[in-house]
Amino acid sequence: MHVGHGSSALVGSDRSTEDNTVDELHEIVTSLIEKTLGMGVGELDPDTELNAAGLTSLRMVELMTELEERLSIEFPDEMIEPGTFRSARSLTGAVRRLVP
Repeated sequence: MHVGHGSSALVGSDRSTEDNTVDELHEIVTSLIEKTLGMGVGELDPDTELNAAGLTSLRMVELMTELEERLSIEFPDEMIEPGTFRSARSLTGAVRRLVP
């Protein structure tokens, strides 16, 4: 699985399993959430409610833009809703469906 330019964390089609890519996607999503919320690396649990952790609507847009640019994806309108951005786990699942 290859992710478009701008993604240095995903190396490309030389990955041996899709599981590695999923893990890498989770790491990218989690690190961008932590950056957006001003958290330390490794501080965010995958199931932490992001709104309780400080994800405001403005920060959600910032996070979404970062993900779109980093992974060369675009969130369709129907995915821009609270359930998508509930936790790192839910957001990773959404991003996984968008990555080419």
